[in-house]
Amino acid sequence: MKLKDLSIRSQLEICMGVIVALVILLATLAWKQSGQLWRQTELLHDHPLAVRMALDSISSDILLMHRDMKDLVLSKSDQERLSFFQSIDSREADALRQLDILFAQYLGPKSDVEDFRNSFVQWKAIRNVTIQLLQAGKVDEATHRTYTKGVGGGHVEAMWKQRDKISDFVQAKATQLYQNAEKLNQTLAHHLALVSSGIVLLAFIFSWLLLRNIRRPLEDLVDVEERFRTGDLNARSLYVSANEFGVLSAEFNALAETIQAELQSRKASAQIAEGLLREEELHAFCRELLKRLMTRTGSQLGAVYLLNEQKTAFDHFESIGLPPAGRASFSATAPEGEFGSALATGEILHLADIPANARFTFATTGGEFQPREILTIPVAGESGIVAVISLATVRSYSIPAIRLVNDVWNLITARLNGVLASERIRAFSERIERQNEELQAQHEELEAQTEELQEQAEELREQTEELHEQNVELGRQQRAVEEASRLKSQFLSNMSHELRTPLNSVMALSRVLIMQAKSKLSEEEVSYLEVIERNGKNLLRMINEILDLAKIEAGRMDVHPKAFSFAQILENILESIMPLAKEKQLELRADIPDDLPHLESDELRVSQILQNLLGNAVKFTDAGRVSVSVRSDPENMIVQVDDTGIGIAESDLPHIFDEFRQADGTSTRRHEGTGLGLAIARKTAQMLGGEISVLSMLGKGSTFTLTLPIAWQNRPLVHYTHTTQLPTSVPPEHKILPCVEKEVASQNPQAGIASAPSRILLVEDNEEAIIQIKAVLKSAGHAVHVARGGQAAIDYVSHTLPDGIILDLMMPGIDGFAVLEKLRGTPATTGIPVLILTAKDLTPDDLKRLSANHVQQLVQKGDVERESLLRKIKVMLGNESESVNARRETRVPKPATDSTEPAASMKGESHA
Repeated sequence: MKLKDLSIRSQLEICMGVIVALVILLATLAWKQSGQLWRQTELLHDHPLAVRMALDSISSDILLMHRDMKDLVLSKSDQERLSFFQSIDSREADALRQLDILFAQYLGPKSDVEDFRNSFVQWKAIRNVTIQLLQAGKVDEATHRTYTKGVGGGHVEAMWKQRDKISDFVQAKATQLYQNAEKLNQTLAHHLALVSSGIVLLAFIFSWLLLRNIRRPLEDLVDVEERFRTGDLNARSLYVSANEFGVLSAEFNALAETIQAELQSRKASAQIAEGLLREEELHAFCRELLKRLMTRTGSQLGAVYLLNEQKTAFDHFESIGLPPAGRASFSATAPEGEFGSALATGEILHLADIPANARFTFATTGGEFQPREILTIPVAGESGIVAVISLATVRSYSIPAIRLVNDVWNLITARLNGVLASERIRAFSERIERQNEELQAQHEELEAQTEELQEQAEELREQTEELHEQNVELGRQQRAVEEASRLKSQFLSNMSHELRTPLNSVMALSRVLIMQAKSKLSEEEVSYLEVIERNGKNLLRMINEILDLAKIEAGRMDVHPKAFSFAQILENILESIMPLAKEKQLELRADIPDDLPHLESDELRVSQILQNLLGNAVKFTDAGRVSVSVRSDPENMIVQVDDTGIGIAESDLPHIFDEFRQADGTSTRRHEGTGLGLAIARKTAQMLGGEISVLSMLGKGSTFTLTLPIAWQNRPLVHYTHTTQLPTSVPPEHKILPCVEKEVASQNPQAGIASAPSRILLVEDNEEAIIQIKAVLKSAGHAVHVARGGQAAIDYVSHTLPDGIILDLMMPGIDGFAVLEKLRGTPATTGIPVLILTAKDLTPDDLKRLSANHVQQLVQKGDVERESLLRKIKVMLGNESESVNARRETRVPKPATDSTEPAASMKGESHA
C-alpha cells in the first residue's frame, strides 16, 4: 500500500512511532552509559576516597599515639599517666576500625593491608615493654625506646613506609579511574550526538512527507471548491485515495452532485409552477399538469382521478396515453392495488416491480406494452385524500425525476385544491341562483308566518319574565345557604367554647386537687383524681378532633406558615411521650440529623401530625421499640415512624385513614379512640402539601411515612422572630424584649423594688379556671390579682399597672377583645404584655385582631400544664428588671389605703 493511501492518523502514528523508537533508543543508550559512569563514580568513592579517608585517620591515630608515648615517659604523676593511657587506647581502637575499613575497600594486594595491620599490632607489644620499663623506674631506657633510633620510634618509621606504599597505590588507582570515566564521558557524548542527529533527520523527512500528503489534497479540494462556488457546477475533485482526504474528496463530489441535481430540480419545479398558475378551469389544469409532469419525468402514461361527492370512489377525470380499459373507478373506502398504499399512508408511492395483472398498458403501433414503474401521487384536502395522480413509464425513473415529483408535490396539492375550490364555488354560485328563485317564492309564505312568529315572541317574553322571577328566587335561596354556612361556622365556634368550658373546669379542679391534696388524701383517692383528669383530657381531645375534622371538611382550617426548627419540634414531642414509653418499658429510638433545614409550614399543624403518629406508635405497641428517623432532600422532609406493635391487617390498610374507622371496632377492643386521629393527620398533611403512607403487617408492627414540602407553596411565608401561634408577625416597634426569669419577692426588706414578686392580673369569669391558674402562679411565687370581667380589668389598670395580664376572651359584657383594644389604646398600658387564655375556637379574623394588638402568647383551656404555663409566663414577663421597676415607678397612684385588694368594683382577689 502506498504511503498516501494510508490514513492521516496512520501516517501520524507511524511518524510518531519512529520518533518514539529513536527516543527510546537514545534513552537506552544514555541509561547504559550513565550506568557505567555511575560504576566508575562508585569505585572512586568506595576505593580512593574511602581508603584515603581511612588511611589518613590511621596516620593521625599513629602520630598521636606516638606523641602520647613520648609525653607518657615525661609525665610526673599517676593522673597524667592515666590520661595518656586512655588516649592511647582510644586512638588504638579507632585505628583498628579504620584498618577494617581499609581492608574491605582496598583494591590492591590484601597483603599490603595485612602487613600494615601486623606491624600496628606488634607496635602494641613494643609500647607495653616501654610502659613496663617506665613502671619499673627505668625512665631513661623507656625514653630512649621512643626515639627515632629506638625500638618504638624505629617501628613507627617502618609502619609509615608501609602506609606510603598503600597511599601510592590508592593515588595511582584514582588516576586510572578518572581516566576511565573521562573516556566513558567522551563515548556517551559521541553516541548522543549521532542518535540525536538521526532523530532530527528522520523527523524532518517524515514531517516533509506528511506535510506533502496533507497539502496536495487540500490544495486540490480548495481549487475545486472555488470553481464550484463561482458557478462551475461540473467541477469535481480528482484526488483518489483511501485516506481521510480521499473520503473528503468523494463526499465533496457527492455533495456537488446533490446540489447540482437540486438546482436542476428547482428549475424544473419553477417551470411546472409557471404552467399551473396560468390555468383556472379544472380540465385544462389537469391536462397541463399531466403534460408537464410527463415531460419532466419521462413518463408515457398519466392520469388524474378525483374523489366523488359521495366520497366512496375515485373516478377517472383526465388522462394522457391511458387506454379506455384503464379508466375504471376504484374504491376510496377499501383501497387496493397500486393506489392502496398511497391512500393509506398519504405519501407518494414509487412502484418499481409491476405485477403482471396491472391494468395500466401503453398502446403503440407495435402493440401494447406494460409499464415498468408507476408513481402514485396522493393530493390531500381538508377532509383527506381528494385526488390521485398516476404516472407510468416503460423505463425506470431517475433519481432527479423522483426528487422533482417530491419537490412539486406541495405545489400540486395547493393548486389542485385551489382549482377544486374554484369549481365548487362556481357550482355553489349556480345553486345559489337557483335557490334565490325558490327563496323569492318562499318570501310570501314567510311574510305570512311573520305574524305567527310575533305571537310566539310575546309568549317567549312572558316566559322570560317567569325565568327572571325564578332567578330572583334562586338568588334568595343562595343567600340563605350562605347565611346557613355562616351560622354553621358560628355554631362550631360557640359549641367549641360551650363544650370545652365544663371540661376545662373538671380538668382544672382535678389538677388543683391533685396539687393540694396529696398530703391529705390516700394514694387511691389521688389516683381517682388523676383518672378524672386523664379522662377529661381524652374527652377534650375527642371533641377537638371532631371539631377539627368539621373545619377541614368545611374548608375553614387555615394554614399559618412560618419558618421553624423541625428537629426542635420533634425533640419536644419525643420528650412528651417519653414517660408513657418508659411506663410501657418501650425502647424509644430517634435518628435526627444535626443539619436538618428549617421547615417552612404551619408549626401547630405539623406538631399535631407528629404527635398523632408518635402517640399512636407508643399507644399500639406493648413491647419492643418505637423508632423515628428523619431525612431531607432539596424539596421534601421525610419522617418515618416505625414500631413493633400490633400491626394492621392487610384488609384494614385501605381504610386506615377513613373517618371513624378503627382496625378493631368491636366492643372488646383494647385501645380507646374515635378513629379520627389518622384521618385528621392525613387531611392536615395534604392541606400542607404533603402525604402520609403506611406499611404494616399484623402482629409485626407498622411503618408510617410522613412527607412534607420544605416550603409550603400556597401563600407567601411569614418568618417569625418570636415563637407564636398567631398568623402575622409583630411590628418591630412592639416586639417583646428577650425574656428574663423574674424572681419572687425577697424576704429582705432592704432588697427594694427590684426583688418584688411579679404582679399578674388574671382576667377570667370562670371560677374553676381562676382556681387552677392562681394555684400554679402562687406556687411559682407570683402575686396574682383577679378581675372577674372586662370592666373590672379596665377599672383595675386605671390605678394599678400589673407586670403582665392573663386574659380570657369569652366573657359577658365586655369581652377579652374589647379589653385588649382598650389596653393598647391607652399610652400607660400599651406596653403591658398579655397572654390569652381561652377555650374559643379562634377564627382567622380573631387571630388577626390578636396579632394587631401585639399578642404573642396563646394558651388553650384544657391544655394548661404547670411547667408549660410557667414558661409562657416567663416569656410574657420578658422585660428586664429595670424596665419593670421603671413601669412600677410610673404607675397611677393607688388609693390611700395600703391594702393589696383591688377596687370593690372588680369583685377580684389578690395574693401578696
